[in-house]
Amino acid sequence: MNMLKFLCLVILSAPIFASLHPKDYGPNLAEAIRHLHAECSIITGVSDLEIENVRNGNFAENNIRIKRYNTCLWLHSGVMLPSYDGVINLHGNKNYLLDLEPPKLKGKFAKMFMSCIDEARESGEKNFTVLAWNATKCLHRTDPENFVYP
Repeated sequence: MNMLKFLCLVILSAPIFASLHPKDYGPNLAEAIRHLHAECSIITGVSDLEIENVRNGNFAENNIRIKRYNTCLWLHSGVMLPSYDGVINLHGNKNYLLDLEPPKLKGKFAKMFMSCIDEARESGEKNFTVLAWNATKCLHRTDPENFVYP
């Protein structure tokens, strides 16, 4: 009986945690994600399960591998860059985000990223890993159905 309850819970809650399906990424975003995932998963040793948890909105605050993976994604994508003078001064690369926009999210994707980057920057946090993590959580919170996580 407990297994039946568990399966019902999983089936009923699945749409709540849905993220944008890879078929809806479009060619530019799909290619960027393929490279980012390959590179950052090797660098950090993160597991597919840890990544899937984030896609489903489960942000493990004490998991250093997923946080490093997340930081790698932000830095290596070129979407959010720290300054090189040692001061955390994040900025978003809006033109690049516009190039990556999935057709389904045209006009919304870049705006959502820029808003979450601004929110993270304005928090006063100085640690880039924390800023990137907060920006990712903002993206999920803003639109979980269209959340993109390599």
